[in-house]
Amino acid sequence: MSFERFIQYIKQGEPVSPGTPNRAMRQIDQNAKYLWDVIQAAGIGSTVYARERTIESGAKIGMPVYYNPTTQQFERGLANVETDGATGQIMTSQSTQIWGIVAIKHNATLADLLLYGLADIDISEALGNVGGDVAAGLYHLSNQTPGYLTSSRPPVSVPVLRSDGNGNVFVNPTFMDFLDNHRHYKFELETSPAGTHTQPAEGEVHVIASADDSLPGWLPADHAVFDGKAPVNAKFGYNLKEEGLLNDLWPPLPITSYDLEFQRVSIYEPNPRQIMPLANSVLDDLVIVDRNGIWWMSDCYDEVPWPTNLETNVSQSESATVADCPRDVVHRMILWFTKVNFSTEASVVTSLRSVDSRVKIYCRDTTKVGATGDLDIDLDLQLTLGDDDRRGYLVFKELEGNKIHLGPVCEGIYATSSNVLLTSELQTRLIPGDNESALVHHGLTSLGVLTEPTRELSSSLVRLDGATEEFDPVLYLGLPDDTQTSFITKFDVPADVPVNSQFAYRARILGRAAGNTPQLTVEYVLVSRPVAGLTTPLSVSSVWMALAIDTVATLTAANQAVEATSNAFTVTPGDIVYIRVIRDPEDVGDGYSGELGIMQQTGVLTSSGS
Repeated sequence: MSFERFIQYIKQGEPVSPGTPNRAMRQIDQNAKYLWDVIQAAGIGSTVYARERTIESGAKIGMPVYYNPTTQQFERGLANVETDGATGQIMTSQSTQIWGIVAIKHNATLADLLLYGLADIDISEALGNVGGDVAAGLYHLSNQTPGYLTSSRPPVSVPVLRSDGNGNVFVNPTFMDFLDNHRHYKFELETSPAGTHTQPAEGEVHVIASADDSLPGWLPADHAVFDGKAPVNAKFGYNLKEEGLLNDLWPPLPITSYDLEFQRVSIYEPNPRQIMPLANSVLDDLVIVDRNGIWWMSDCYDEVPWPTNLETNVSQSESATVADCPRDVVHRMILWFTKVNFSTEASVVTSLRSVDSRVKIYCRDTTKVGATGDLDIDLDLQLTLGDDDRRGYLVFKELEGNKIHLGPVCEGIYATSSNVLLTSELQTRLIPGDNESALVHHGLTSLGVLTEPTRELSSSLVRLDGATEEFDPVLYLGLPDDTQTSFITKFDVPADVPVNSQFAYRARILGRAAGNTPQLTVEYVLVSRPVAGLTTPLSVSSVWMALAIDTVATLTAANQAVEATSNAFTVTPGDIVYIRVIRDPEDVGDGYSGELGIMQQTGVLTSSGS
C-alpha cells in the first residue's frame, strides 16, 4: 500500500460503470489507511522509515540496500570484503554496510525504506522465491547475488532481519563491522641493513657499520634506538620506528598471532630457498617477536635477514646476482599478524603520541619518548620570536585567567588623495610596485594637507536673457551674432572649504563658424552666508563686478571648442557666486560672424591654506 498523490475524479464524457463513482473514494480510503499505518507506527515507535528515497531500479520489495555516495542513491547490498593496499588489513566493502530493506516502491526508482522495526513485508523476492513461503528465522546478506537474503550464514556474515514465518519481519541491521572484533595485517619488511655492509669472509660474522636509525631495515640489537629492550643474545633488531603504520599497530595481540615468510638465496645454493611458515625450526631459532619488536638471533655467515653477498657500495640487484643464474633473485620477508579488539578498546587509551613539538610524552620518570605503558606528559613553552610582518588588525589586548582577549588596532595609514601629506619612520607598500600614494605608514604618523588643492563646482541655476538652449551638434547655451544676449548662472561654495579660498570661472566655448571668437563680458555678484542665522541680516548686493577673462581664440573651422578661465577672487565658506556672461555684437571687438555656444561652465575652487 502506498500514498496516492493524484485522485482520479469522474471526467466529463467518461463512461460510467458501477466502479467509476467509487474510484476516488477508494483512493482516498487507501490514503487514509496508509496515513493511519504511518501514524500508528510512529506512535508506538515500532518502525523507522526513510520515505521516498531514490533507489536503483533493480531493487525490489524486501531487498537489503546500502547508500552509494558516488551515485547518490540506494543500491542492492552484497556481502564482500576488501584489502587495504598499505597495511594488508581486511575490511568490509561499502556494499556490506546495509541501511535497511525496500518496504514500498512508488515507482521504479522511488521507494520507502524500512530502516528499523517490525512490519508486514513480503521478502520472497529477495529470496529468489517470488510469492513463495518465507520460513521463520534469521536472514543474512547474500555474498552471491546483489540484494538477496539467505537463511544460511555466509563467510562474510551480515545479519539483516528476522522473519516470524507469517509475513512479518523485524529489520535491525547494524553498522558495526563484523570484522571489528579482530583485524588482519600484512607488511613486507626490508631485507637490508640500516647502514653499510660488506660480505664477510666465509665463516666470519656479519657486521652493520655506520648504523643509521633514520633508515628502514635492520640495526644492531644493541643500538640506542632499542633502549636496551632486545632479548638476550639477539644480534639484530628491526627498525620499527621508520615503519610508520607497522609501528603504530605494534605489537600483535596476542603476541603469538603472527606468521613470518622469508624467501632468500643462500650463498651455497643457486636457487631461492623459501622458509615458511614460522613453525619451521630454522626460523624458530632465528627470529623472536615480542612486544618490543622483531629480533634476529644470529649474525653467523649466511644466516642474516639480507643477502649474504650484499655490498652496500653497489646496487643490491648487482651484489645479489648468482653466477650463471638466468633469472632475477627475489629476497622477501612478509609479516602477517592479527590484533584482537577488546571490548574496552573504545573507552581506554591504547597509545599516545604527540603531534606538536611543544607537547612532550615520556616514559614514566624518564626523558625517553614513549607512546605506550606508564607515561608522563609535559608542556614545552619555550617561545621564539617569529615573523614581524604579519598582516591583520587584531592583536592581543588582555590576558584574563586562561583567556586571551583580542581587539582591533590601526594597522597602518595610507593616503588616497594627492593633497594629503603623511610622514612616519616606518613605511611599507600596500601592493609591491605601487607608486608613492600606496605607501602604508606605521607607528607615529604625522598628517598634513598640501596647499592649493583644487576642486570643481557645478552650476546649479541658469537664467537666460536672449540666449537660447541649443542641441546641434551638442547641448549648449547659444549666443547669436545679431543681437545682444546674456545668461546668469549660480555656484554654491561648500560650507566646509578653507577660509580665503579662491574662485575662478571656467567656460568651454563652442564656435559655430571659423574665425576669431569675440571678447565676452563676464561679471559676478558675491552673496555671503548669514552666519548669525536670524539674528543679524546681511545685505544682498545688486552691483555686478567685472571679472577678467580672455575669450578670444582663432578657430580654423566650424564647431571647434576652446576653454577660458577667469582670474580668481576670494570667497568664504557658504558663499553664493552669480556669474553673468554677455555678448554684444555691436561691440568693436566682436567681429565673429557666427553663433557662440557655452558647452560647459564650472567654478574652480582653490584652497590657499589658512
